[in-house]
Amino acid sequence: MKRSRIIVVWSWLGLATLAHGAALEGPSTSEQRSFQGLAYDRKSGDFLYTEEHEQSWDGARLVSARVTYRAPDGQVMATKTLDFANGVEKPSFRMDDVRDGYVEGVTVGASEIALFQRDNARSELERSTMATPARLVVDAGFNYYLRSHWEALARGETLEFDFAAPTRLDTFRFQARRTGEKLVGARPAMVVAVELATPLVRWLLDPITLAYDTETRELLEWEGISNIDDDQDKPFDARIVFPRGEGSVPDTRAAAARAAGP
Repeated sequence: MKRSRIIVVWSWLGLATLAHGAALEGPSTSEQRSFQGLAYDRKSGDFLYTEEHEQSWDGARLVSARVTYRAPDGQVMATKTLDFANGVEKPSFRMDDVRDGYVEGVTVGASEIALFQRDNARSELERSTMATPARLVVDAGFNYYLRSHWEALARGETLEFDFAAPTRLDTFRFQARRTGEKLVGARPAMVVAVELATPLVRWLLDPITLAYDTETRELLEWEGISNIDDDQDKPFDARIVFPRGEGSVPDTRAAAARAAGP
């Protein structure tokens, strides 16, 4: 069954700790960073899965990332690899759901992008190619795009960009805007809502909300549809929290957080 969601955005975050959301020039030093995201059902609060993020850096430049999604029993549900050779806002990526063989991804070239998708292991891979939109954002690049426009968001401006949606082999125009502030734990955060930019189709997708630390600009919390499906082929409606922010050392408190719940 073809996945019903229009976009696959998040747990998609191949994130990193950057104070201002853009790589700075610096000495070439290879470094590995890792952190975790914990996903909970927004209605019941039940623990759904863990995201294990691993990143490769060359100095201040993010080179590649890998995300492993694990069920509560530790079994791998899906994996995703990202290549940031064309910039942090439009990485090439591939996601594989090991449970049913679902595949999706985007390959970013110099002037064109290729989007691909496969429903399951028995299906053929579908593909489309198009010229690269001027304001293209791909997968985890969304996070970096918001950071690079932090001041505009803080002023209350609305941003528009074209998001690659391999589930539909196309791009869709989205908008992002600041909607307020909240505390995530004890950390003050700016809340940003993301939704389809076209009013006539906006009802198709509930807004996604993200909470960013107002000082470090780290993503602390994500709420909305997940890029992981339940056993009915429907995307989880999730709240994903990052207990130690992005790009930190492995989170030794993950087990306690899962036991405590949201």
